[in-house]
Amino acid sequence: MAWYKTSPLLREHTDRAAFEEGMARLETNVGHPVSAELELSQVYEAYATYPDSIVLLYRVTFSKGEASHVTMRMHQMDDVWLVMGFFNQQYVELPTL
Repeated sequence: MAWYKTSPLLREHTDRAAFEEGMARLETNVGHPVSAELELSQVYEAYATYPDSIVLLYRVTFSKGEASHVTMRMHQMDDVWLVMGFFNQQYVELPTL
């Protein structure tokens, strides 16, 4: 994901160097995404200083074999969808009880 595709809301709270370092660290640790399956989408109405947005939760498999939940929070600005939050959490399958 490129810095220029992020929302001004994300850029207000994260500097470019930290963002790019985090994305590079993700690529180094797990590789690049090879497949993604949408598991959840949720629309949120505007509140406080945040605009209407959508949260997308994907189960992503990466080139080094890791599976993660990747969550993106996005909003639309001038007919373009921008990322205002990005989170990666290792996917762990829980045993069935």
